[in-house]
Amino acid sequence: MANDLSVRFVDYLRQNNHLAPSDGPAERTGQGADVRQLKLWEVTSLSPTDFADEAARFFSFGRLTLQEMTSAEPLVGAFSPRFLRETMVYPCRAADGTTVLAVVDPTDQATLRAAQIVLGAGIHVKVASSEDVAIALNNSSSAEEAEAADSAAALPREDDIESLRDLASGAPVVRAVNDLIEKAVELRASDIHIEPFSGGLMVRLRIDGLLRPVAALSGVLPQAVVSRIKIIANLNIAERRLPQDGA
Repeated sequence: MANDLSVRFVDYLRQNNHLAPSDGPAERTGQGADVRQLKLWEVTSLSPTDFADEAARFFSFGRLTLQEMTSAEPLVGAFSPRFLRETMVYPCRAADGTTVLAVVDPTDQATLRAAQIVLGAGIHVKVASSEDVAIALNNSSSAEEAEAADSAAALPREDDIESLRDLASGAPVVRAVNDLIEKAVELRASDIHIEPFSGGLMVRLRIDGLLRPVAALSGVLPQAVVSRIKIIANLNIAERRLPQDGA
């Protein structure tokens, strides 16, 4: 069911003659269809830039240009590439230190709530065109792939592998991973997302369809935790893989 914001914005577009011809998707928006599935910016006769201008005007949000997005610090690493592509949002940190979420569809409240869980409640929402968000996401993806390829080029030595295996089999790591799995079962989580960074781990559980952050595993090395999970899954701990699309 379309939310109230979606309905009001579609009415606004209709009143200003910005909807596509009635034999297309726009006709279905008047029949109570889920406008999120139809992608609001695709059911109008407006260009991507004009649609962004209308959305920013209607919701009283600021506008974000492609130049502003590409010059800001990207925060895409906190989300899966698939999530960003499907929701068409671009998280970044502006020069003044504020966290900004560029959105194409301001009516998508579920995506805004998910972003707030990951980035914090103090994010500034601004509207960008679908074309600009797609370009910014592609640029960030290309940069991350290049960095990952450079990292993968340095294969671990045999003694490093044995050290990781020893750490992963140690009592602190085994206990930390077991506690995490037990917590996920207690909370009825469908997924456990563990993202290693240079400074630690980001741990999130998917509960009722939303990824919710939980306290990071303390007192254990991120590499040891990842290796422990690979051992449980009968994977090769020496093999390094590029992150796969999650949710």
